Amino acid sequence: MWRCKFISLGDFFYTRFGRKAGITATLLMSFIFILWVSVQILVFGKIVNALIGWELMTSIIVGMVVICSYTVLGGLFAVCFTDIIQVAITLAGLLALVPFAVSAVGGWEAFCASYDPELIRIFPAEGTPGVHWIAWLAALAVMTLGNVASPDLMQRAFSAKTANTARASAFCAAAVFFIFVVLVTIAALCGVIMVGNGMIDDPHLLGNEAAGIAGDPELILPVMSKTILPLPLLILFLGAGMSAVMSAAATASLALAGVVSMNIYRDIFKPAASEKEQVLVTRIVVLIIGVIGTVIAISFPDAMELCALGFDLLLAALSITVTLGLFWKKANSTGAVCGMIAGMAFRVIGGAVDGGSFTLQALAYPEHWYYFTLGAPLICLIVTVAVSAVTQKSCPPLPLPNHG
Repeated sequence: MWRCKFISLGDFFYTRFGRKAGITATLLMSFIFILWVSVQILVFGKIVNALIGWELMTSIIVGMVVICSYTVLGGLFAVCFTDIIQVAITLAGLLALVPFAVSAVGGWEAFCASYDPELIRIFPAEGTPGVHWIAWLAALAVMTLGNVASPDLMQRAFSAKTANTARASAFCAAAVFFIFVVLVTIAALCGVIMVGNGMIDDPHLLGNEAAGIAGDPELILPVMSKTILPLPLLILFLGAGMSAVMSAAATASLALAGVVSMNIYRDIFKPAASEKEQVLVTRIVVLIIGVIGTVIAISFPDAMELCALGFDLLLAALSITVTLGLFWKKANSTGAVCGMIAGMAFRVIGGAVDGGSFTLQALAYPEHWYYFTLGAPLICLIVTVAVSAVTQKSCPPLPLPNHG
């Protein structure tokens, strides 16, 4: 895709599938990716709420203002350069937290003897009913294949100097991410042990006496940090948490705003728009995204479910279409549009019906969510292939430029 000289993921859909598919994909992408921005704003709010003590709503609004301000003032390369610093701060914060956390539960041997192995089981236990394996496959698909059509990852790849740089960066990022996962997992397991031993809890978080860690496990790390870290390291961890969230939020906001300004404003409403106009629209859209993301974060304060739902919907509507567009030359515009709509409709309508209503809370992860999560991309695949096959003459496929 880098060789095609795209600027946004929307450009791929416009070029490979034409105007109708490009508009459809861009609108779906915009709707879906706001959820990812909401996750970052929500996590920012939870960190401030836990460590500083401000009310959650106030903390979320402050997070939105901070994130939108420096994203609007900077731009892609400013975000990329600050990301380098933010990742370093985040890693330093976790490296500082883990030894204190392990020490707090009695040392490494005590830690290994105390945590529940079920919490880090990779595969379902032997003898687990088949439905649990289906749910496991669905969760794996969401967090892997759901990222295929992630506009922020694509934007970073397209901005690389060479295709080899983009490819190498992906592998390097995976290695660094693995280090983060190990550190966060160890710290979180220590937090679970401390909660079980009654060593940490804060019932006053979120302005709700019944809340605290028992009501929101996502607060474990910040509350544990406040309990066990000396003030200088606590400040470092606060900076680390803020850095991680600001990095992801700025990247997501800018990627989505870029798609809207180029693939909706420029391609649909004003093809002759200058670069200056597009930059202005991008900045305005970043602010709009921040406001909408804040409303969602306040209304649905479960970061993990929001995060998973965003990638779930990308998997349902866009990941299969991107893959077919790259590797199956017969995929055409009509097939792509029908496939994206069919996959998205099955996931949203099916989830909402199973959940009992069309609210975000109901359609996110109802009792049988895994059937809709796995079924949606399968339906997208079948519809795209079938419709493309029967409309080859009326809608010839469009080739990708410089794709080899």
